[in-house]
Amino acid sequence: MPLLLFKKPFRVAILAGRKTTTLRRWHKRRMKGGDRVRVMGVGWILLDSVEPVSWESLTSADAKADGFDSLDELSRAVRKIYPRMEEDGKSWFRIRFMLDPNDPMRLLAAGVRRELDKAVRNNGS
Repeated sequence: MPLLLFKKPFRVAILAGRKTTTLRRWHKRRMKGGDRVRVMGVGWILLDSVEPVSWESLTSADAKADGFDSLDELSRAVRKIYPRMEEDGKSWFRIRFMLDPNDPMRLLAAGVRRELDKAVRNNGS
């Protein structure tokens, strides 16, 4: 089962829709567009694309899609995660993704939420 790991603040941003991309350092592409991937604490996501990208080509729009307010903020966060990136011999890959609308756990949670809302409305609470 393909798996992507994210720190908790990033998982929250994914669930809120503020993070729709991630940058990863790999020797070679490990996933491809169309893959369905598990994210612990989030559920299933669908990969739109997985493409090599140069660090120098990243823009403020890339930072925003990655859940950051600025390119500087993205850079600081990435350097904490990849402190030896200049010497690791790996390349950057940008992964564009979306929450899987058919994720069974997300569908179950939505159904439970609907039933709870209905019960509250019926009880006048």
